Amino acid sequence: MARRGENLAGGNSSIADAVQGWLESAEHCENLMDAKFGDVAVACVAQPGTQWGTYWTMVLARK
Repeated sequence: MARRGENLAGGNSSIADAVQGWLESAEHCENLMDAKFGDVAVACVAQPGTQWGTYWTMVLARK
C-alpha cells in the first residue's frame, strides 16, 4: 500500500530552522517520525517580496 505525507513551512532561513519547526509541531513531527515512510524529498523556493520569503516542502512516501 502506497503511503504519503507532506510538511510545509514558510519564512525559515535554513533547512535546520524548517526541520526544528516541524519537530515542534505535533502534526508535522508525527509525519517525520512515522516509520511507515521510507523516502523523503525536501525543496525550498525563495520568493522575495512575498509574505514568508522562503517556502519549504517536505514530501514523505513509501511505495
